Amino acid sequence: MFEKQFFENAAALAKALGNETRLQLIELLSFGEYCVEDLASTMHISIKSISAHLKVMRQQHLVSFRKQGIRVYYRLYNDEVLTLYQYVKELTQSNTPLTTLIAENSLKINLRELLEKLSRQDDLLIIDVRSELEYQKGHIPGAINIAVEQFEQWSAQFSPQSEQTIVIYCEGIYCIQAISAMKHLLSHDIELKVYQNGLFEWINAGFDIEASPSKTKVR
Repeated sequence: MFEKQFFENAAALAKALGNETRLQLIELLSFGEYCVEDLASTMHISIKSISAHLKVMRQQHLVSFRKQGIRVYYRLYNDEVLTLYQYVKELTQSNTPLTTLIAENSLKINLRELLEKLSRQDDLLIIDVRSELEYQKGHIPGAINIAVEQFEQWSAQFSPQSEQTIVIYCEGIYCIQAISAMKHLLSHDIELKVYQNGLFEWINAGFDIEASPSKTKVR
């Protein structure tokens, strides 16, 4: 039997993880280092609130930080934190599948199918629907960046090619941006596929990502 202190420590760790905002922070930090200001901007939360969550996570060794000038940059504490988070995601998905979000199988594309299209050099337009900052941190090679709030203007200008396949993605199965983008494009009669497992699966499968400024702007 473990000592009582072990269970108290485990409970404190579980409590630190048991918060939606902190889990979102782990998701973001799984793609690389962020400064506090960028985390707050990406999540649309105040710096004060983000800092409070990061303090709890730091106390439980979920994140570490470094200072550069007046900015503080955070990253995951180690690979074990990411592994733990992946287990939580897998367990959550197995217990509460989100098939109702993308109910139509014809709209989905899995990793194998995407790789086959890439290897055949099919005419693909891969769209990363996350924020520009997240896109710059890393994206599927060849993908362009159109954030969800830009789709109204983009779809009005878009002229689909007859053989072109549009594939949209964001972080993964729980990323609501891809769902919003899908609904918007379908309302404009634009055919598409949704890579539902997104960038998280792509990275975990061992494939490279590009880290570069967005080359596609909607004006």
